[in-house]
This record gives sequence, C-alpha cells and structure tokens, in this order.
Amino acid sequence: MLPEMKLRLYGGAIIFTRAFCIKIILKFAVRYDKINLTVRQTGFQGVIYGKI
Repeated sequence: MLPEMKLRLYGGAIIFTRAFCIKIILKFAVRYDKINLTVRQTGFQGVIYGKI
C-alpha cells in the first residue's frame, strides 16, 4: 500500500469517526434537553401548585 493511500484512508477514518461522535453527542444532547425540559416544566408546575 502506498503511503499516500494509507494517509488518505486514515484521514477518511478520522473524519468518519468524528462525524459519528458528533452525531451521537447531538442525539444525547437532544435527549438530555427533552429530559431537562420536562423536569423544568414539572418543577415549574410544582411551584405554581405550591403557591395556590
């Protein structure tokens, strides 16, 4: 295998894994945001109900 080809293959792998990691992180971030939002909403409702 030529060094240039190996380097190109390696670079492609790095780009692919980076994109894959970003996709996973985004998926987790969205899920975490949804959980955070529901917790915040229920907490807010709890505060409102507590004042009534």
